[in-house]
Amino acid sequence: MHNHFVFVVAPISPLGENTHYFWVLQKWLHERQYELTTVIMPQRYVNAFSEPERWEKGEWSQNFHQYKTTEKINEKKVRTIFYPSKIISIDGSSPNYRFIQSVLSENSDLIDFYENSFVNIKAETSSELVVISWVNNASLRRAADKTGASLVFNEIGPLRQPFYRQTAYWDTYGVNGETSSETLWNSERSEFLPWYQKHKHTFKLEELQSFMSSSSVAPLCKDKIAYPIGVALQIETDSNAIVFSNGWNNLSLIEYTQDEYSSDKIVVRYHPNGKALYNCLTDRSKTPLDFLETVQELWTVNSSLGIEAIFWKRPVRFFGQTPISPFFGLDPSEQNAFIAWFFMRYLIPYEVLFKAEYYVWRLQNPSFGDIIQRHFDIYNRRAITEIVRDSVPEDVPLRTGSIPSLLTAIETMQNDKATIHALEIDLKNARDFIAAQNSWIVDRNLWIKERDDWIVERDRVVVQQREWIEERDTWVKDRDLWIKERDCLIQELGLMIKDRDLWVAERDQWIRERDEAIDSLKRQS
Repeated sequence: MHNHFVFVVAPISPLGENTHYFWVLQKWLHERQYELTTVIMPQRYVNAFSEPERWEKGEWSQNFHQYKTTEKINEKKVRTIFYPSKIISIDGSSPNYRFIQSVLSENSDLIDFYENSFVNIKAETSSELVVISWVNNASLRRAADKTGASLVFNEIGPLRQPFYRQTAYWDTYGVNGETSSETLWNSERSEFLPWYQKHKHTFKLEELQSFMSSSSVAPLCKDKIAYPIGVALQIETDSNAIVFSNGWNNLSLIEYTQDEYSSDKIVVRYHPNGKALYNCLTDRSKTPLDFLETVQELWTVNSSLGIEAIFWKRPVRFFGQTPISPFFGLDPSEQNAFIAWFFMRYLIPYEVLFKAEYYVWRLQNPSFGDIIQRHFDIYNRRAITEIVRDSVPEDVPLRTGSIPSLLTAIETMQNDKATIHALEIDLKNARDFIAAQNSWIVDRNLWIKERDDWIVERDRVVVQQREWIEERDTWVKDRDLWIKERDCLIQELGLMIKDRDLWVAERDQWIRERDEAIDSLKRQS
């Protein structure tokens, strides 16, 4: 059966009535612009499309999150369902409290709304539903379970541009501090550990760090450590820090750290979008990586920088909940394997975020080996594309000239061993790129098959619609004939009423004449 994708925008924002997730909606509409989809969202998001100065429409956001701005919802492709006002209305409580409740607690009205929406969508599309949400939502989880809809939660991953290959979270239970990572790791651990040993030459920590990092990033240098403790702060409106903080916040963490260490032993890294200032020694490094190099140990509520620290095997302490928590219960001999599992299997490449074919494939429960191989191919495909493009002269088209240009260069520079060695590497990379392209072709063919199946299903629906239209037209003709017969009957009834009124008038006249005759006879007698 065909899959229909439903995107659910969170009913409540950490900022109250703010359209906090508008950029995610933009990303969704960009990725799903050629397919029918349904979006469930608060009514207020409609106005955001007409606001020209929004940062989500800026160049940085579009480049970083890989989308083109949608100026207006295409009603032919996107069906919108709005939350009832009673569900998301302001009740006087704080935005943070309402947001936490929407994430962690089930709401019967919200469950009913989601459930009814899913049932109607499923009936109207004759499809299996795949529901996507950016924020954890207990009511949504319950409604999806009751209706048999597949549910996936997504979030930006901890490795991000420009220092790493961009990642995202993909979890069928939740993201941030409420995920299935521990359950999933425990279920795959016994099989993954021997698999990791077999593939260690590819996924050992040093190779993984090199593979997932950009060429400008070098392994962290321990010689630059200047502070025993580094504190990574988070933006005050971060959903992870609000909901899954175990009661900690930036201020309480700083004060606790200062109780444990003297102020000159602590350096604090502000979040770029943080709103508050604190009395502490502040890190002025250009990049988060520079900051990590200067600290012996990182403390944080649950910033993604903490997960980044684990990637580099830098000691880190989380005070809140984090999806990488299984790492801390493992023997040192297993921790490197878990790092490979987490970054190559649990996280996904940002390129497949909201891609229908990837989600359908993942919901078929492929093995962790197949998932890692696919992720590896996706990451490698992009890297090899960049390598091959950089190795081609500007006047040679990439599609037809990349590999021949390398061969020509080898012939003309055969005495330069270093150059030859470098070009041989490029040739290998080009061959790997071709192999990756073949994998992409397989994925494309799968998508084409799904598209063709959708077209067949659509044609079937069109035939049914035409049959219904014919039945409707026949009924309309019968109805028009009945109306005509009814009008004739009404006209006949009108004539009969006129005849009746005339008869009544004649009867009344006869009665009057009779009464007058009787009165006359009485007077004569």
